Parts: sequence; C-alpha cells; structure tokens
Amino acid sequence: MAELRKDPTTRRWAIIATERWKRPNDLAKKKGGGKKKKFCPFDEGSEELATATVYPHFKHSGKWKVWVTPNKFPALAYEGVPKTTIKGMFTTIEAVGGHEVFVDSAKHNATLANMKPVEIEAILNAYRERYKFWVMDDRVKYVLIFKNYGPDAGASLVHPHSQLTATPVVPPRVVEEMEKGERYYKDRKRCIICDLIRDEIALGKRVAYMNDRFIVICPFASRFPFETMILPREHSSNFMDVSDSDIEALADIMSKLFRRMKDLLNDPSFNYLVHVSPQYAPNLRFYHWHIEIIPRMTEVAGFEWGAGIYINPTPPEEAARELKGE
Repeated sequence: MAELRKDPTTRRWAIIATERWKRPNDLAKKKGGGKKKKFCPFDEGSEELATATVYPHFKHSGKWKVWVTPNKFPALAYEGVPKTTIKGMFTTIEAVGGHEVFVDSAKHNATLANMKPVEIEAILNAYRERYKFWVMDDRVKYVLIFKNYGPDAGASLVHPHSQLTATPVVPPRVVEEMEKGERYYKDRKRCIICDLIRDEIALGKRVAYMNDRFIVICPFASRFPFETMILPREHSSNFMDVSDSDIEALADIMSKLFRRMKDLLNDPSFNYLVHVSPQYAPNLRFYHWHIEIIPRMTEVAGFEWGAGIYINPTPPEEAARELKGE
C-alpha cells in the first residue's frame, strides 16, 4: 500500500506510491495536446475498460459529456483506514482516500480552449457533485481537484481529463493559506482575498477578465509568466456552495481565458488546481476558494528550489494587458 510520509525537518508530506510508475503515457515531449493514438482508454466506447463509473454520464446529442472513474493507478487506496505510525522522528500514514479521473469530454482532442462554455459547465458540475460525495467520508480531510494539460505539465494522456485526490491530511500549501487568512481575519475582521479583490478592481492593472460573479487576476507576486487566479467575487470558502448560475458564469470566464492563452502563448502546457477549505470546515469566513492556473513556460531551477523564491520574466501587469488583448 502507498503511504504518506512527513519530513521531520520541514513537516512536508510526500506520497510514496510505487504503482504510479505503471501509468500509460501517450505524450511525447511536445507542446499542447499531441497526436491521437490507435487506442485511448478514455475514448467513447472504452468505458467498459474502466474500473468503475462513479459519476453518471451526461447525455447530449446521443453522447456523454463527462464521466468519472477511479484512477487505475491510484496514489491513494480506496479501502482501509488511514492508520498513523510514529517511529522516533518519522511519521507515516497509510495512503487511504480516493483518486479519481474526470474524463472531461467524449472528444479525444477537445481542450478547454476549444470547448463551448456549456461543455465546461458539465465538467464543473461533475466537480461539484464529487466534492459533495467525498465530504461524507470521515477518513478524508481534504479534496483537491487539478488538471495537468500537456507533457510539460505532467499529463500522461492526450484525451482531456482532470483529477481528484481525497487525502487524510490537509496539504501544506492550503494550511499556509488558511493560517495567513486566519491571522488577517483576526486583525481586521475581513477576508484577505475579499480585500485583495477590492484593491485589484480599484487598481485595474492586473485584472484580466471579470464578470458579475468571477474575476481573473494575474497575482501581484506571480511566480510564473502568465500565472492567473480565478476568484469568486462574493465570499465563499467551498466549491460545493456554487450555484448553477455561478457555474455558468465560471464556465464563461474559463472559456475566454483558455482560448486567449492558447492563441497568445501557442497552446502552452499548464496546470490548474482548485483550492477549497478542508472537508471538516466547509464554511470559513477567513478562507476564499480559488483556482490557480500555471502555464508551464519556464523551468524551475536551482535558485527556485534552493531559495523558495521564483524568478518571473513577465510582469503580471503586462500579462494582464496581453490576456485582455490590449
């Protein structure tokens, strides 16, 4: 069984999961999606090869929109209890929880840049429903949804997909965000992200897109070129709370952003991740859920690894102007 190990000096967690080496890989080292293989396990008609279907197919013009299946090469086991073992300085937890794959479209070469907003809505609806499912599992402390697109972002298959991990620990990055948000709230009785949104709208320099529900900003201290964040304009700490109209507005803004990124940056590899509050505290006044999008245009090298400080050659103000088409 895979296991979570805590570094005794930094308190970071790592999952040791040897089965992950067996994953299929049909992406060579190239930009964007790549060419179609003779066989793809996510293509329409291949559903029977999946271990199970945990989310029902959406029917549209005779085809499904989104289906969700347990990952065949999971980083976390579905069965068991996350037993903790401490030996001296070393802490391990059995890697129990969940690891699911969202097959985002029946179309093999679909991307967020060429999908219609209604197709992105179907993906977001699936996200919401799987959050609701995993919140009922008391073994799970945190659910992370993420997408790897392109070989430079760690994608192993061309077919559009995203993933969910349900872990028995809260990721350190989320813990850090929560701690900073809680300190700010104690001092000012306001959410730090709500204040950030207010100031970014007032300045206007780093706002790439905005509608009545969501805003896209290029963060003031962006780590990577064209790094962006999508934030709900009204305070919310968990994706489970999004309404149907929220999903419609989010899909619309994601469609615009990814189309522009593809055209502007030559279809870059990217990662996105959805940060929400932990399962045990779904409604927090000091935490604001958000989506982080990181185009893979630069390499993280020695200085970044050693110092924890990133070198970004593209000012976020310039990135926002470019994304807006100015």
